[in-house]
Amino acid sequence: MTDLSAKLLLPDLPHAGGVYSITCLANGMVYYGATNNLYKRAHTMRSNLFCGGCFNIRLCQDHRLHGPESFIFAVVALSGDVQDRLALEEQLIRNSGKRECYNFTRRSGIHNPGKSLWKRASVASKLTTNKEE
Repeated sequence: MTDLSAKLLLPDLPHAGGVYSITCLANGMVYYGATNNLYKRAHTMRSNLFCGGCFNIRLCQDHRLHGPESFIFAVVALSGDVQDRLALEEQLIRNSGKRECYNFTRRSGIHNPGKSLWKRASVASKLTTNKEE
């Protein structure tokens, strides 16, 4: 686990695919994500949070409220398989309480299913295209 405010962010983080979490130590809320490059994603998240270009409004608001030292980026699992990463990400989100997980929206009370469906459709399309070539 690494403090997102660290100047030398995540020096030991692999340039590999996996599932990660960003936890707010002040309130216990967690954001789960999947990526094909954990090192790059951690740097992107840090930049977005510091610059205010955050992808998740509640996460960004809490970052401003509690400060960057209150957030921890952690690798949940390493995985080279896209489908495995997406399945684990979705399982973690679904198993989280809606008040404890940034992935849930306030209005609907559920995480954004379109994101997962879009990811799965995109991956399936790429896999199908590669098999046909």
